[in-house]
Amino acid sequence: MKGAAVQSVKNHILWGVIIGFVFRMLNIPLPQFLDTAGMDLAGIATPLAFLLLGGQFCISSAKKNWKALMVGLGVKLVILPVVVLFVVIYGMGITGAELVPIFIFCAAPTAITNYQMAIQFDADAELAGDFLIYSMLFSVLTMFVLIYALRSGGWL
Repeated sequence: MKGAAVQSVKNHILWGVIIGFVFRMLNIPLPQFLDTAGMDLAGIATPLAFLLLGGQFCISSAKKNWKALMVGLGVKLVILPVVVLFVVIYGMGITGAELVPIFIFCAAPTAITNYQMAIQFDADAELAGDFLIYSMLFSVLTMFVLIYALRSGGWL
């Protein structure tokens, strides 16, 4: 437990969020050269991470982790979006354009940062990488079906 707390304090992603939040709340503008460099770096970070992950990807690891992978994908791509959308539509009455960001938030595939954090925290990075890749692939189908259902129901 102590190791996880130390790793959390050393996490660069967390520090970036905290520093960004402080700058935003105090309304501190970034110098133009830092803003430009940050935007350029942000534009290349995700594609580079996917490129590196793709170089390490192996189909046999998915066979080894298939139970955990299928349960995780089922929860992330089907159960979570259906439950959240049900609560939001019927419980809160949100439909139309206001439903779109909620839908994207709950139905989108997992983020690349999950893989990076699994590496940093000495978790199962192989499973996290497989989960990332397969959530990207299967989300094409699940998002299509969910969008079709939302449009057919008149909620979107």
